Amino acid sequence: MWASIAILLGMIACLPTISAAVGTEIRPPARLGVTTGPLSAPLARAGALVAYDAADGYTLLFGGVNQSFVTLSDTWVYQGGNWTQLHPRTNPPGRTWSMMTYDTNDGYVLLFGGMNHSTGSSPYLDLGDTWTFRAGVWTRLNVTSGPVARDSAMLADDPLLNSVLLFGGSLLGDFYGNTTPWFNDTWEFHNGSWSALHPAGWTPRRMAGSMTYFPRINRMVLFGGEVLTQRGREFESHAVITFDNATWRFVNSTGMAKYHGIYSTMVFLPHAHELFYVTGGGGTQNTWAYSNHTWRFLSSPTTLPLQPRYAMAYDGKDGYVLLFGGYASNNLPTNLTWQYSNGNWHRV
Repeated sequence: MWASIAILLGMIACLPTISAAVGTEIRPPARLGVTTGPLSAPLARAGALVAYDAADGYTLLFGGVNQSFVTLSDTWVYQGGNWTQLHPRTNPPGRTWSMMTYDTNDGYVLLFGGMNHSTGSSPYLDLGDTWTFRAGVWTRLNVTSGPVARDSAMLADDPLLNSVLLFGGSLLGDFYGNTTPWFNDTWEFHNGSWSALHPAGWTPRRMAGSMTYFPRINRMVLFGGEVLTQRGREFESHAVITFDNATWRFVNSTGMAKYHGIYSTMVFLPHAHELFYVTGGGGTQNTWAYSNHTWRFLSSPTTLPLQPRYAMAYDGKDGYVLLFGGYASNNLPTNLTWQYSNGNWHRV
């Protein structure tokens, strides 16, 4: 027995000494089912909401779902390469597949709808509430009318309209397919209230696409997602659709492969005068640029790993694209943070 103890003590003595200097980041061991990231980052999640808050000068993150598909209700900001958790007195209910954007006209971040699943045994519930975020405070608006409850709609600030534009979405459509309502209605949010628009043109009922304003052509651009037709659910990854405040128009474009468009995000890069798009489905995670009716693949020295249902926004103050979370290759949420600038992705 004493010989065994002596051997064990000898093995312990041979182990390297572990120490950490002040300010050194220490990563905890990975827990089962959780992909770890920086200690200061939000917990691993997919389907979170992010928007650059121009008034406060940081990127705002809210909600998402954890590995048990329970919706989260925490609030974080990203500024100068660091995450900081905020603790507002009031938070919106937890949600995912919601819609959030900065409202330039009203000077705050606008959040609408999404799906709530507050516990593992609670029912899935779509929300139709409207919230604003300004100077660290969440406020629920008592709107008298507006879009019905939904998730996976497209929402973006529209400087041409001087308002925020909302299009489409579904009622739990990702779970129940075409057995629940899908939408192709158009709404604007202006000065604290919603108004239904009735534009010319037509686009199919659609969910989980991406929409952003493109100053180069003075149009809103919508791309990707899934559409509901007489044939059922179909990926819609080829058609670029523009909106000029009066009419939805299909635009011929070239260069983009098929099945890249579900739960993806598109932002405008001011310095490049083009749209920046990261695919979020179809088994690949690629980076693209769009201008002059053409999609152009962007190669990067660092390959962005597959993280579908990520959250992404352009940081107008620091001049980079921020991408957070999503599902890792093991189909579990991650809390990795990435930045894109000067033609390259790098992990923070």
